[in-house]
Formats: sequence, structure tokens, C-alpha cells
Amino acid sequence: MRVLRLFILVYFVFVKSVYCEVDVKAFFDVELGYNFEQQEIRKSEGQVSLEVEGKLGENVSYTLIPELKLDLQSTLNQSGDRLDSFSSANGSLTHSQHAILSLSEAYIEFDSESVFWTIGKQQVVWGEADGIKVLDVVNPQDLRELNLDSFENSRIPTWMLNAEAYLPWFDESSLQFLLIHDMTFNRLAERGTDFEIRSPFSRPQLDLNYAVRSEPLQRPDNQWETGLRWSVFFEGWDFSFIYFNHYHDFPVVYVDQIDGLTPTQVFSPEYQRNNLYGLTASSAFGDWVVRSEVGYNSSGYYVNDGTGVGVTNSANLNSVIALDYHGFKEILVSYQWFQTHLLDYRDEILRDKSNTVHTLSVRQDFWNDTLTLKWFGLFDHQSDDGEFRVEVFYRYSDNLSLWAGIDMFYGKEEGLFGEFTYNDRFVLGFKYAL
Repeated sequence: MRVLRLFILVYFVFVKSVYCEVDVKAFFDVELGYNFEQQEIRKSEGQVSLEVEGKLGENVSYTLIPELKLDLQSTLNQSGDRLDSFSSANGSLTHSQHAILSLSEAYIEFDSESVFWTIGKQQVVWGEADGIKVLDVVNPQDLRELNLDSFENSRIPTWMLNAEAYLPWFDESSLQFLLIHDMTFNRLAERGTDFEIRSPFSRPQLDLNYAVRSEPLQRPDNQWETGLRWSVFFEGWDFSFIYFNHYHDFPVVYVDQIDGLTPTQVFSPEYQRNNLYGLTASSAFGDWVVRSEVGYNSSGYYVNDGTGVGVTNSANLNSVIALDYHGFKEILVSYQWFQTHLLDYRDEILRDKSNTVHTLSVRQDFWNDTLTLKWFGLFDHQSDDGEFRVEVFYRYSDNLSLWAGIDMFYGKEEGLFGEFTYNDRFVLGFKYAL
């Protein structure tokens, strides 16, 4: 299937585009990360990408973005095999410890009466939150560096049909429909890499009294995901109403303990379906912008104290309220209040029934927006841990940008962020465009 899709794309781009102009851009990124505790460079990654845009006739445009990622340190990639979280139509064309070659995005766009179509491998952004996802779950995420990468860079594009119709009911109203047959899920940090998640809140723990057996990952191939979003502007507010029938992007790991001559603990990962109902609302009031979203998930799987199959299912309600202040010259201050509430909570679940996460970010621009300073802080109330980030971006020219920053984690070792306190680092990078 991947080969067939690539053949069709090559046919349309290189055969049909002889009648049209083609715009090609090239980008070269390099980022180094120095670990303070280990006192060594733990990240040495480069990326070469092409952005090819053109038209196939009068009304149809296309975009192709092939990319090559290079990891000289092998701290983000351990396996040379194709990862189970990717569908047969997605993922890398070649994959090794030091290099990943992939077709990042590949889609066509066209109008048909009042409907705008985007078909192919793409990103779709839903939601208003920054730093933590509530409704922005259409695309899976690359978590090889936890949440340190931006959403734009960490989203994994998937093959889908994306249709958006503009409705006559209000002045600004549209209905978006998604049809996805690409069962690709989150790319987790591999075992033995720097950001492998081991928190007891996130995955079942090993029992040293048992031998361990891991079953193959059960994938829901040949399934479909569907999404609807109605967006409307009314009385100064932007509203979106969302429905998404999909699979959770994290596998559910069931645990079974078998007693016998050799007591064995069996781990069986598989993906489970979910219905997401969501609402977003945002508006501006002078120097203030209010952003909010709420999402109801019909299912959620949480690690328990070992009862039953090791996880407990509970519907949940996730929400965020954010305030952005633009009143200072060239300074943006943003605060976000996230809350997760389990609606079918049981005492055996390890995490709390409700949890709150706070984020605060400050951004200031200097020198006609060529120099930007960012500060970001996150605090997780449940595990009393979090992270701080300071970043400096400098646009030297239209072709060259440079950046530097410090990423720091704090808190208890069993927390999602606290377990990475040994990964505090200094990063340095640049991006050059041709």
C-alpha cells in the first residue's frame, strides 16, 4: 500500500507538473544537547528536508515534504527495525540507529463548489491549548524527547481525507469532516533511550518475583477513524464543537500473572477505541485573550495497584482555561490551567481522581522581532513535579536562524517529569533555508 501511494504521488508530481511551475525549498537543521549531569553531548541531531509545492492543473495544488533525520549519538533511536506504532502506509522508508528517511507530508488540495478538500498525508490541528493536549489528538505525536519538541514538529502526519465546507448559517461558519484509515499511533521513546517513560503512573511495573513475557502489540489495522468539527464565530467568540471517533494513541498494557513451575508476568499491549466530544471557545477583551477547551472521553485506561488486568477503565473530562496578556510592549504573558477528572474513579487506580497542571510562559521580542526570549514553566500538582525551559531565538537573516536554551526537570522520581531530572540539558542549534 505504501508503494502504491508513493507511485501515485510520483506520477502526479513529476508527470503532471510539467505543465506548471514548481517551487522547491530546502531546509537544514542541526541541534546539539549537552547533559549537565552526565557532562556529555547526549543529542546530536540533524535534519534535511525539502518542501516541494506546485499545481496539477488550474484548481489542484500539491505539497511534498521528504525529510532525512540524522542521530549521530543514537540517544533517540535504538532500533533499526520498523516501529510497531506505525501503520504499513506510514513511518520511515528506511530506519536505523543513525538515520530515518521518511515522507513527512504529501497531499493535494482543491476546491469543489463550497468544499475545500485536502487529501493525503497531513497534519490537522484542533484545540486551543499550548504544551499539553486536550483536543489536539487527530495526529499522533513523536515523544522521543517527551514534550520538549514543539507540537508542530512533534505531530506525526497521517494519511486522511480532510473536507471543510463553508456554511451559510452564520457569517463565519464551517463544517470539517475527517476520514482516516492510517492506524499510526504515538512514537514513544525506545527502551534504553534518554526519555524512556518509566513512571508507575504511566505503565505497569515489573514484579521481580515473576519471569516476564511480552506479547506482540495488537494493532487495529483495517479500521477507520472519523471526525467532525463545526466552527462558528458568534458575538465576538470563536467556537468549535468536536466529535472524534478514534483509537487512543497510547497502547493499553494489560498484565496477567500466571502461577506454575515458572511464575510469569505477561504484558499484552493493545490499542483501544474512544469517543471524544469537545468544545473550544476563545475571544479577545482589550489586551486580554481568553482561550478554553473541554473534552469528554468515553474511555481512559489507568495503571492500578495490580488489581485484575493491571489497568482500570474510566471515562474522563479534560479541560483548560488560558489567559494571554498583550498589554506590555513586545511581551506576551500566558497562563494555562489544566484539569483532568476521572468520572468512574476507583480506589485501586494509582493516580488521583482529579489532577491539575499549571503552565506559565513569557515571550519578549527585541530588535524588530529578530531576537526572541521565551520562558516556560509547568507544574503538575498530582506528582509535585514539572519542568522549566528558557530559550533564545535569533533570526540572523531570512535564511539563517539560531537558537539556544536550557531544559530542566524537577520533582519526585515517580512523576512523569520528575523521573527525568538527570536529563537537564543545554541545547544549541541552527536552521538554514535555501
